[in-house]
Amino acid sequence: MKHEDDVLAREALLQRRRVISERDRAEALRGEQRAAALEMKAELERMEQKVSELEAKKSTLAAKLGQARAGGGPEALGARGGTSAFEEFRRMEDQIEAVETSVQAQRELDDVMGGGRGPGGLTRDEVEAKFRALESGQAPAPGAPARPDVEEELSALKKRVRVE
Repeated sequence: MKHEDDVLAREALLQRRRVISERDRAEALRGEQRAAALEMKAELERMEQKVSELEAKKSTLAAKLGQARAGGGPEALGARGGTSAFEEFRRMEDQIEAVETSVQAQRELDDVMGGGRGPGGLTRDEVEAKFRALESGQAPAPGAPARPDVEEELSALKKRVRVE
């Protein structure tokens, strides 16, 4: 504002809005990731409890195995249906892989979105070059299209700079 470069100020305001939007999106994603992590932690604790129960039943199973070998047959083992600890572990692995896949997809999307032009039509390198030119005292080049909401914020910023 002190160098009277409205184009660069406009671009800076647009970049500020973009960064705030990205921050909000990252915070929402972080909240989702935290919820998923807490769910996985609870599931892991449940699995650890199940493992400890299975270890407690180990001696009983050993006795039943001895009985089956002695001629009791498979009925003596007391086989039951349901999910095994391995199936549960595979299910948890699938959940973790799904979260990792969504994080990777978000990173790829961010890479694609960040590589192009900003909301004001300038690339990151062009904006950086304009800031460097201002810092070195060179005159900036004119001309980018204006947005009404950014124009309002720019005029408020100008008023504040004039007051100071």
